[in-house]
Amino acid sequence: MVEKDVFMPVLSVATPPLRSHVFFKQKTDAEGNVTILKARLVADGSTQPDGEYGSPTVGLITIKILLAEAARRRLKVITADVGSAYLNALMDEPMYTILGPEVTASYVSMRPEHASYKRGDGSMMVMLKRALYGCRQSGRLWYKTFAEGLGRLGMSLTTADDCLFKAKNDDATFALIYVDDIIIMSDDDEKIDSIISGLKSMFKEVKTDKGERLSYLGMSLRVYPGSIEFGVPKLIQEMKMISKEENNITYKTPATANLFEITEGEELLPEKDKEMFHSQVAKALYVSARACPEVTTAISFLTTRVTKPTISDKKKLERVVNYLHFSPMTYRPSGQNELVIYTDASFAPHADLKSQSGLAVFYRGCLIHHSSRKQRLVSRSTAEAELIALSDAVEEIELASELIAEIGEMPRIIIKQDNEAVINLLRGGGGLKTKHLRIRQHVIAEWVKHNNASIEYCRSEEMIADIFTKPLQGQLFRKLRDALQSGKDFTSGGALVDRTPNHPNHEQNLPSLPKTTKSEESGKATEVNGYGGATREDTR
Repeated sequence: MVEKDVFMPVLSVATPPLRSHVFFKQKTDAEGNVTILKARLVADGSTQPDGEYGSPTVGLITIKILLAEAARRRLKVITADVGSAYLNALMDEPMYTILGPEVTASYVSMRPEHASYKRGDGSMMVMLKRALYGCRQSGRLWYKTFAEGLGRLGMSLTTADDCLFKAKNDDATFALIYVDDIIIMSDDDEKIDSIISGLKSMFKEVKTDKGERLSYLGMSLRVYPGSIEFGVPKLIQEMKMISKEENNITYKTPATANLFEITEGEELLPEKDKEMFHSQVAKALYVSARACPEVTTAISFLTTRVTKPTISDKKKLERVVNYLHFSPMTYRPSGQNELVIYTDASFAPHADLKSQSGLAVFYRGCLIHHSSRKQRLVSRSTAEAELIALSDAVEEIELASELIAEIGEMPRIIIKQDNEAVINLLRGGGGLKTKHLRIRQHVIAEWVKHNNASIEYCRSEEMIADIFTKPLQGQLFRKLRDALQSGKDFTSGGALVDRTPNHPNHEQNLPSLPKTTKSEESGKATEVNGYGGATREDTR
């Protein structure tokens, strides 16, 4: 901080000074290896007045689309981290903070000429010249500084995502930023080196990581020619260490068929367990978005239970955690520039008779977005529930299509539906009695027409989004789970095929069910599930 000239001591202040604290943090990579021990001085921005302090962060769907593109185009990938990032940004208004006696003593030892600014209690008031961590506007100031720096290096901001940059004269060089973390993709090593060199000249402390194994935002990346794998093994291991069942059972499904059932008057968890429940659900939500999409339905329900969790809720969470596996998501993009959207709904499975929406979005055969959420409206039929699910998904679909078009070319949009009544409504056949549903019907129909999208019927057993509407079991769960995990699609006959060009199994039917064996000791069915030889035990 002394080298970066972050602050200057003062005897009086124009505005009330902020308190400051020192935090120590052990930083690790996605594999859990300790990389650095950091001490950080932060201001207490909680006393700052309310205002517009926000700064953008890259969307997960953007990251996934770019990973799919990197795999398809066989781009080189490198990650980088800017050390003490906020301190590179200049403060844009007078801000003051108080340094504690220990920090003051350390500062004066390096700058003895400022000893006269020490106060009677050993503290010191300083005016911030640079964006200190903890100040509410620091994130925004750093983003502006970082974006301007990338602009000077020949990168332009995209309109689809405020944290995605594209080379001005190159269609195959991209940069994604998330606060101080950056991932750069290009088909040319020299272009990557030029960007890194430019960042180092501007920000000095820039650490880079290149090669087959990378870490970005807690995700472990494996980059191969034509494919990319990613997951969160460290976080899953942490969760399993916290949630240890007596029998350490690993389940075949993340939830039982009674997932949505709530027993009125059931005993609530004690406060300590309630906090742990909330923490584990938040971690599982992170995992479900990045590594194990098939647990999303269970976690979507459990997020509604964090304020008043019961013993049953805790057991449901333990089942999810013990189900979690370490196998990564795999992207092997197909050659077809298609954005395929599966939407589905489970009609009135909740106690308040609201329906559950499910969404799965594939780009070139890669799952780039998925969701499972309880609908806000009570619908009167399955068709209404499915129409609501599709209308809620339109905005997310539109963002994805705009981004893909900006970094390449507009994809062909295909909407998969297993409800013929909904397809008929969107093609102008018949109408709905209630106004709010008629509005949704016409909004979707206009969007489909404007984007030249096609609506295709698919059989219910091939509706991949079904896994996000209810707790599926048995063969259907495994079939849809594998379709999510491996970037596979269904043929018209319902068999799984790998659509990757030149893949050994391309256009060949794959087994729809894993092999199962019987353990003589336990008498439980053990599934060899194709996830690196790991097994799952069926506790039926």
